[in-house]
Formats: sequence, C-alpha cells, structure tokens
Amino acid sequence: MIFICCFVNRCKPDVHSFTTLMNTYVNASKMLKAENVLKRMKLEGVEPNIVTYGTLVKGYASKGDVDRMVKKYEEMRHQHIEVSQTLFILMLRAFGKYMGLDRAMSWFKEMNGTGFQPDGRAHKILLELSMMKGRRDEVEEFLDNLT
Repeated sequence: MIFICCFVNRCKPDVHSFTTLMNTYVNASKMLKAENVLKRMKLEGVEPNIVTYGTLVKGYASKGDVDRMVKKYEEMRHQHIEVSQTLFILMLRAFGKYMGLDRAMSWFKEMNGTGFQPDGRAHKILLELSMMKGRRDEVEEFLDNLT
C-alpha cells in the first residue's frame, strides 16, 4: 500500500515507510517478508535506524528465535546504531524467557560493560526472573556488584 501510494504520488519511500511496512509483516509473523523489506530498503539507499532493527528484533524475540534476534542486533551494531532502553529490555526478556536467567544476566553484564546504563525496568526484569528460579539473593548481589 505504501509503495502504491508513493508510485502514484511520485514520492520515494523513506525509513518510516519501510519500517511501517516491516512492522506489518512482523505483526503477522511473516519474518521472511520483513527481512525482504530490509533488503529493499538497502537497495533503495534508505538507511535503517534503531526502530527498523528494533522491529526485526521484536519479531524474532516474539517467535523465540534468539539466534536471529542476536544476529539482527549484531548487524545493527555493525552499522554503528546505538542500543535503546526499549531494545535492551526486549532482548533481556527474550533471553530470560527462552534461554534462562543466566543468559539474561550475561546480557545485562555485557551491556553494562559497554557503558550502557540499564534502567530500573531491567533490574526489575532480572529480579522477577530470579524469583521464579529461587535465586533472588544471587541476582541482588549481581546487581549490587555492577554499580
């Protein structure tokens, strides 16, 4: 629809147009089509941004495809796009849900080591995960030692 409108009105799709289309595919669990939008963006010379990559990360996280989620994150970082709190939280939850508390803590530590400052939501997620695993004291000590 976006591309038809742009064709008729002789405008060029921008990062927002492409990301909106990508989000539609992600919401419909059509990740291959969402990836094709990213390829098309690049062919058109439109630079993806944090929202573009966040959309793909969200799609893979919701499907439990942690490997592809990480691959998109790495691709984003290779393009020198900074991590947002929203993306960090989304990935932290996915690691906790699909890979366990230890992987979530590792991600938290990795991001903290790069100078990224996780907010209170991130601490809360780790504490919630720890309560489910009976490891609250361990996670509290982990968080205390990071600051």
